[in-house]
Amino acid sequence: YKSRSSLKKKKKPSADPAPSPALEAPRAYRHSLALTLFYKSYLAAIAHFSASSAALPARLRSAATPYKRPVSKGKQAFSSDSALAPVNEPVMKLSAPLQTSGEAKYTCDLTSPSRCMHAYPVLSTQPRATIDSIDVTKAMQVTGVVKVITAKDIQNLGGSNNCGVFPGDEPIFAEKEVECVGQYVALVVATDEKTAEDAAKLVVVNYSAPSSPAVLGIDDAIKQKSFLQPNEYSKQFNPVVERGDVDKAWSTCDYVVSGDVNTSGQCHFYMETQNVIAEVDEGGRLDIQVASQGPMAVRKQVAVAVNKGSHKVVCGSRRVGGAFGGKLARNMPLATACAVAAETLGVSVRAQLSRQTDMSTCGSRHPYLARYKIGFNKDGHIIALTIDVFADAGYTFDDSLGLLDMLQTMMDNAYFIPNYRTTSTACKTNVITNTDMRSPGVCSGVFFMENVLDIVATSLNLPAQTVRETNFYAQDGKQTTPCGDPLTYITLQHVWSTLKDNSQFVARKAAVEAFNKANRWRKRGIYLTPSKYGISQRFYTQAVTVNICSEDGSIAIAHTGVEIGQGINTKVAQAVCYKLGVPLSLVEITHNSTAILPNASLTGGSGTSETVVNAALRAAEDMLAKLQPYM
Repeated sequence: YKSRSSLKKKKKPSADPAPSPALEAPRAYRHSLALTLFYKSYLAAIAHFSASSAALPARLRSAATPYKRPVSKGKQAFSSDSALAPVNEPVMKLSAPLQTSGEAKYTCDLTSPSRCMHAYPVLSTQPRATIDSIDVTKAMQVTGVVKVITAKDIQNLGGSNNCGVFPGDEPIFAEKEVECVGQYVALVVATDEKTAEDAAKLVVVNYSAPSSPAVLGIDDAIKQKSFLQPNEYSKQFNPVVERGDVDKAWSTCDYVVSGDVNTSGQCHFYMETQNVIAEVDEGGRLDIQVASQGPMAVRKQVAVAVNKGSHKVVCGSRRVGGAFGGKLARNMPLATACAVAAETLGVSVRAQLSRQTDMSTCGSRHPYLARYKIGFNKDGHIIALTIDVFADAGYTFDDSLGLLDMLQTMMDNAYFIPNYRTTSTACKTNVITNTDMRSPGVCSGVFFMENVLDIVATSLNLPAQTVRETNFYAQDGKQTTPCGDPLTYITLQHVWSTLKDNSQFVARKAAVEAFNKANRWRKRGIYLTPSKYGISQRFYTQAVTVNICSEDGSIAIAHTGVEIGQGINTKVAQAVCYKLGVPLSLVEITHNSTAILPNASLTGGSGTSETVVNAALRAAEDMLAKLQPYM
């Protein structure tokens, strides 16, 4: 330890001569890491070369011993009723053999149509600037480059330069100004993928400085009052959720604590990057194959962009190689751009983003700032709470209002707080639009609430679990959430106590505390926390067709959900087989396509499978009713 302190005094980190690259850790961190590694090596040397084991105190030995993670294990217990087969059977995912063998085809694996061109976007390099000119001279001199598509080509088609979640939210291509680094400015079309990507780097966009500086981050947005303004499309979202009288409640609290907490973004890292194939078909139809959680939404945007009726655009998605919200809306710029290129040139166009381009253009989980004020009593009861949440939306709305709505309606988590108020604000910043990511808004909101509980526990020197249990919703079914939702069937306390007992939480927590006391450097942790996630059927509209082939009785099923890894096709097949009383071997799920079922909501929010299965059961029931006279 003395050696490490001596080294720390002698080696002072020098200041960086210039800002470190985005993916490089700060110099101070790297200096601290070097000291830590040296110290671990020093302790390991003492333990290895010393004649006596006492040379290295027991409390320091954990730093010198490499950590070996034991093999994880788990157990699942379930009962099976043969009368419900195959619904309640542990059926292997239907596509598992294809996926594990590498035979499953994703959009990027599909064979290119004849005479297919390749495309790659030209991206803005400025966070906020006016476009003076776009010079495509060098790019067009590259052998194989066919054309550079810009907003002017959309105008020539009579289409709309829009790919946002509502009209005017986000342009396909920037025209007069750019609002962030990574915004689409143009699209290079070439005879092969590499030529298109290389030539895109040769397009020169000349900028002039804007009249005001870029807004970078939530703090900047608050200072400059840069917020996304309400419009006719945001009326369904309420930025304030309130219960009781918070202002009067403060005077009744034993303690009042205020502060703020923030969370950073989280980049999408799905296996399959954004990609699309736009094929020009006979009769002026556009066939779009896209890695998307919402083919119907893509069809709508493409039709508007190329000035066609929706019946002239067919969009499909066979399966998606990872999505988690990143393929709800952030595939729109690429899909619409390629559709415009295909319609302009009269040939098929396909594109797939590199990992770097994908991560720099598709946004991330929203960063948040939450300002809280907590009023509580000596026993840990929370009497009053306000939380004002600010989200870094980026330069457009995307789904910021939707996920803020989810954050606010579920932030109460498992706790009844009689006087409660939350507000939400979407900050407009000059960064690429942030977007949905797994449990959008909800996990951040739950984190804020759990942070509140921890603050109360720390302030009163009470066990965190005790404070949680003190503020749980009651199991009497009389309480409601701050949004007025009744909690009729709440089983929270039963589930909590059962999990606590079965996991031997109290004993394991004591063991963790004993280990941490005996080891200075290696620590263990154990935590028990509730989590609420609400699902509302009003957001889901899905459809299913069940077709029985007359020659052999086999069944072909089509539905509007997208297979994104959740096994939706397997669930639908199980439900239909159960209802019709046939084996799974007789069922085939066809690919999602708007040519078969044109109207549906997006796949997301953890409710699509259930909605599609419900539709499949109804379709099967209708089929049985029609067959009844012949049975």
